[in-house]
Amino acid sequence: MTKQYIKNLETLLHCINSIFKNINAGGCGHFALMLGKKLKLEGHKVKVVCLQKFCENDDIEEIKKIYELAPNDLKELNSKGAYLTHIMLKVNNYYIDSTGIYNNSNIYSNFEEAAQVDLNKLENWCNSEGWVKTFDIAQLPKMKYLIDKYFNQEITLMKKFSIMVEIFG
Repeated sequence: MTKQYIKNLETLLHCINSIFKNINAGGCGHFALMLGKKLKLEGHKVKVVCLQKFCENDDIEEIKKIYELAPNDLKELNSKGAYLTHIMLKVNNYYIDSTGIYNNSNIYSNFEEAAQVDLNKLENWCNSEGWVKTFDIAQLPKMKYLIDKYFNQEITLMKKFSIMVEIFG
């Protein structure tokens, strides 16, 4: 990723983070899935990073083993003691969520990287019953539209900005 590419992507991330209510309370996985698919199509190496807030008495290594098995159903994952706290993408050597692009996953205090899974696993989780309900999924079509428009290679950065202004005021 070039510095200009990162700067342009951060513009999209800022818009997503400021527009969509509760993006990091259930929307982070949906957003990571949409963005990850686009970045993968562009040829980037994309992994899904699962962050979990561990408590003092948690057996961190045991919980990480649960993620290694990574069942497709999120309820099953939760029932075994693995509770997703946040989802980020690891793209090449960068970590990305709606708040920005980082050099590591340690941007949230008390959250630790529990696992890395692929986009297919994340898609299964996003479509499962155990997903956080705080985020209003009625926002997803608008989010997808914005991301799709942003990644349309035929439009300029200025046009991308005007599309965001047009959609969101």
